[in-house]
Amino acid sequence: MCEIHFRKCTSCKNAWEERKKLASCEVPGDPDSRCPPSLCMYVGSVRRPVLRECEGCRERREAEEEEQQEVAGRESG
Repeated sequence: MCEIHFRKCTSCKNAWEERKKLASCEVPGDPDSRCPPSLCMYVGSVRRPVLRECEGCRERREAEEEEQQEVAGRESG
């Protein structure tokens, strides 16, 4: 059985469903296998998704932080 969690990005407000495989769902040798929809359990509410940063926003933020650290390193040294 897989859990499906509802997420919404704190920066860009993009909404998505995040799947979490439970131990009973694991298929040895196939990490990308998915449970059929009839065996999925929805966690939370579509109307109140959990706020989390999406991959695109996280990558942009990390790149900006890395750039700021490089600038700060050049200025101090």
